[in-house]
Amino acid sequence: RQRQMCIRDRYTTYFEGSPISIIDTPGHQAFTAIRTLSGKVSDITVLVIALNSGIQEQTRECIKFIQANDLQCIVAFTKCDIEGIDQAKIEESLLAEGLVLEKYGGDIQSARVSAQTGEGVTDLLEAIKLTAEILELQTRTEGPAQGYILESHLDDTLGARSTLITTAGILQPLSLIHI
Repeated sequence: RQRQMCIRDRYTTYFEGSPISIIDTPGHQAFTAIRTLSGKVSDITVLVIALNSGIQEQTRECIKFIQANDLQCIVAFTKCDIEGIDQAKIEESLLAEGLVLEKYGGDIQSARVSAQTGEGVTDLLEAIKLTAEILELQTRTEGPAQGYILESHLDDTLGARSTLITTAGILQPLSLIHI
């Protein structure tokens, strides 16, 4: 009996014909190791700050990691659909942490987004695409693949399954698995 190998790509979206792979890491402070790995894998880090919560301890932790590793960063202010939030106060807090947004003369882009209404999502994707173009991001496509396993699990039907992201090279999956 033969089975076709299943390749999932739930981490990638396409914007104006360009693929953007997104690794969403948990914001809770207990997930430091996951955020650290994501920062090492990513070309561009999107620092997500909920406008109704402001700068949290895990946000400060992420900022320190971004600065220590000289990562390219874009700030996404979420929950922009909530009335009465003082975004300027949060932006000033970012300045105090050493992140200078473009509107204050720095080089960090920002976007206001809402998961509820979809507002600003296009702006965020445009910022990511523009940053990738400025950085001239390209990967080595020759030679053996290198990358990271993002998650793995046991599937009752298919056995061990993994989701990975390649940072260099091309991974050639087996077209058929013989059982």
